[in-house]
Amino acid sequence: LVDVDNMDQYDDLEDDEKDALDNILSDPKKFKLFTTSKSLIEIANEAQEVKRLYDIANQLYNQNQEEKKSSQQMHKVKTIIIDTGKIRQTKAFARQDGAILGAVWIVSFVCTMLAVDPQYRMLGFISNILIIATPFVVAKRLKAFRDYARDGHISFRHAFYYCIQTFFNATILLTLVQYLWFRFMDTGLFLNQLQTNYQIVAQAYQLTAEESKALLDAVCMMKPIAWASMFMITDLVAGAVLSPIIAAVMAKKDKQQHTK
Repeated sequence: LVDVDNMDQYDDLEDDEKDALDNILSDPKKFKLFTTSKSLIEIANEAQEVKRLYDIANQLYNQNQEEKKSSQQMHKVKTIIIDTGKIRQTKAFARQDGAILGAVWIVSFVCTMLAVDPQYRMLGFISNILIIATPFVVAKRLKAFRDYARDGHISFRHAFYYCIQTFFNATILLTLVQYLWFRFMDTGLFLNQLQTNYQIVAQAYQLTAEESKALLDAVCMMKPIAWASMFMITDLVAGAVLSPIIAAVMAKKDKQQHTK
């Protein structure tokens, strides 16, 4: 394809391109294949018309591309807005359900602390039951969130995010209560029971008397914030382990969207 608008462009052509163009222009039959014009004026007018049509087509093409880009940008904005709304909704439900889980953990903790007293030994069993019930409580609340707020379906990613938020909120609430308990409540029986347990551990690992005494002294010297932090780390690790399992079990895809 040779595009020549003036003599300067004609001079820039290769020799074989010039020969081919001259051959077409010199042969009326061949030239008739490219135009229906009968004079140079008609050819010039036809060229201007073709150029005008080309400019219109090019403008329409560019306009269509801009509309596509605008549509894609609007789709991205809508997606971001929807995702942001889902995240806020998930956080709101996780705060509420985190408070419920935190209440379960607080009751379990109080039962554990009171169970060191022989007359309340039965509370230790209740504490263990509540701890075992933790994943079932979270799964039950996640199911309620899925069915009520998400129309019966939720992705693994959002379910996992919900579980992490729920465990985190519950941990914060429990840590605060544990700090207040160790700060203001009598923990003498708890520490005595703990010392007895550590003595058994020291005997099992064949620690010397000095090593056992140093271990017990370190435990007794722990401040309330240290006790609360220790339990908090344990709770966070438990949440990190349980969250993907619960999310995988409770995740449910949208059948209509999946079919489409």
